[in-house]
Amino acid sequence: MLISTTNINEKYEIIDVIFNLHTVQPKGFLGSGGMDMEEGFNGAKAALIEKARARGGDAVIGCEFDVRVAVAGMANKQVLEIFSWGTVVKITK
Repeated sequence: MLISTTNINEKYEIIDVIFNLHTVQPKGFLGSGGMDMEEGFNGAKAALIEKARARGGDAVIGCEFDVRVAVAGMANKQVLEIFSWGTVVKITK
């Protein structure tokens, strides 16, 4: 599965536009271990791949990612939110 932030040099058919919100919890006691950005980014890409496969796609092009730190729950615990979206395509030969 190809994930690209730009277009690709292949002929393709557009299937759908997808969106995902991936949340990363802080590690350690009371979040003292920080948040792993790479883990979050990989999780966001994996979710896009899963959604693209479910729609019969071979690639997600024009992907964009946006990140924010948000407060979640009654304990006011910070979480990392990674928003990702792109266009699912089927590569034609």
